[in-house]
Amino acid sequence: MKNDIFMSSQLKANVLKLSQVCMLGIDGEFALPMHEFCIALTNRCNLHCIMCPFCSSEYENKTYHNEKPFMMTSEQYRKLLSREWVDQQRFRGDNQSTRNEPFIINFTHGESLLNPDIVDILIHTRDVLPDAKIKILSNGTTSPNSIRRGEELLQYVDILGFSMDGYTKETFEAIRTPAKFDKVIDNIRQWAGLREKITSRKMFRFNVALSKMNIHELPDLISLADSLGGFDFIYVQPLLVGDKKHYLEALKLENMNKEEGRGYIEKALERSEKTGIRLIMVDTIKRIFDLEKPIGPLYYETDNRLTQFCTYLWNGLMELNPDGSMREICCNMLDGHNDELMKHYQIPQSGTPFEIYNSKGYWQLRKDLLEGKLLEVCNGCSYGSKDYYYMSETPYDIEIETKDMLKDKVYILRTDITKLKEENVVLRATNVEVSQNNKAIQKRNRELIEENVALHATNVEVSQNNKAIQKRNKELLERNVALSADNADLVLRNKYLVETNESAEERCIQLEKTVFEMQNRNSSLETQILTILNSYSWKVTTPFRWLKSIVRDLK
Repeated sequence: MKNDIFMSSQLKANVLKLSQVCMLGIDGEFALPMHEFCIALTNRCNLHCIMCPFCSSEYENKTYHNEKPFMMTSEQYRKLLSREWVDQQRFRGDNQSTRNEPFIINFTHGESLLNPDIVDILIHTRDVLPDAKIKILSNGTTSPNSIRRGEELLQYVDILGFSMDGYTKETFEAIRTPAKFDKVIDNIRQWAGLREKITSRKMFRFNVALSKMNIHELPDLISLADSLGGFDFIYVQPLLVGDKKHYLEALKLENMNKEEGRGYIEKALERSEKTGIRLIMVDTIKRIFDLEKPIGPLYYETDNRLTQFCTYLWNGLMELNPDGSMREICCNMLDGHNDELMKHYQIPQSGTPFEIYNSKGYWQLRKDLLEGKLLEVCNGCSYGSKDYYYMSETPYDIEIETKDMLKDKVYILRTDITKLKEENVVLRATNVEVSQNNKAIQKRNRELIEENVALHATNVEVSQNNKAIQKRNKELLERNVALSADNADLVLRNKYLVETNESAEERCIQLEKTVFEMQNRNSSLETQILTILNSYSWKVTTPFRWLKSIVRDLK
């Protein structure tokens, strides 16, 4: 049996290579870049699932590990995550095998969708890292309508996962207390409806903690995901039981009938192939039900020492608190193992992630894991088992520079330096010419500035004249209006005078007729008077003569 677990030649080469890297890291001569962050937006959770080692209904604070409650604000997040800060963590280091891969941001630990600033935080993440892969894992108790600007959330997320540990109401609510199955399904339908308006890309997944309680419902969970729409895969891991949850040991997959369990898994795989929804299971489940050859822990052939490997310690992943400090080494460790290891290896929690990830204690932790010294903490980890298989079949992609490689690099660098010096001579001459051109340009710019000042003064004067002209035009317009009113009045008065003149002329004609008639009458009277005067004697006619003279005088 031991022969089945001896090292492959590839695994030997990988372990030897990584051991050398660890020694270089301990001496400060090798560093790994960061590639993935798990960021805790809150440590609060509104559920206390029966198997959860982090949140318990008995906790006073009802938070992750019963910590003091916190909720990261968008202002705190902007201070934490900037493009310059991420680049400092990402592009430093000696191994750049992940340089061209998209950076990964996971929002984990508490229920991230409880954070009221979640959309603002996602927008900022996408602004800083446009090509990043952004993932959120939720318990499904939060609907889009209960989140501020929730209808925008899916625009900035690549994967939104929902923890779904049961297909029936009874199973689901027995595990994920105090969530309500119907409400969670309704919430997921709302998220699916939003996705249809935004993209055709499949972006949802179910996360299932598989146990004897729910393994029989795994095929139906695949059908449920298919009916909801937008699901890419279902991720399944076995139920992990810590010391505080020892009473759940009977629910572990190892304690059920293998043939029965294998039947459920095979049926789920058939349902997966039929619906197109991928079923991703950690290797531990496959081994429990004899679906693949058992792998690891693996022995050194020389002295029967065990070796272990975990990508969590090598792929540039770190879990962060709101202040940027390291939260824990691995979220899959149970109980107080994280605190114990961080204290034992004196891994600093303050400083940048790059500095923490490449601290002497962290490199010693990697080395001890390779030498099998962390079996008590990491033995049986489903993630590590997968990594054993990978390490036994594939060369690990990491670059180690030997002294000969460095000598070659020095020669190449010296050659490059010589070329650069020659180029610098040319560039200096070019710079002199450019400098002279710049001086001429600056002189011309000063002239243009002076011309602009003069033009500005002229424009000011013209503007003032225009204002005066506008004012004068306004006054003339007002006078024209007044004159128009006066002209209208004069027209009316002229019309009245014309009519009055015509009436006066008619009156004059009438008076002339009257005068003519009076003159005719006077002539007649005069004739009569003269006749009378002539007809009497002088004496008798004396008074009449006197009257005649009066009449003559009247003429």
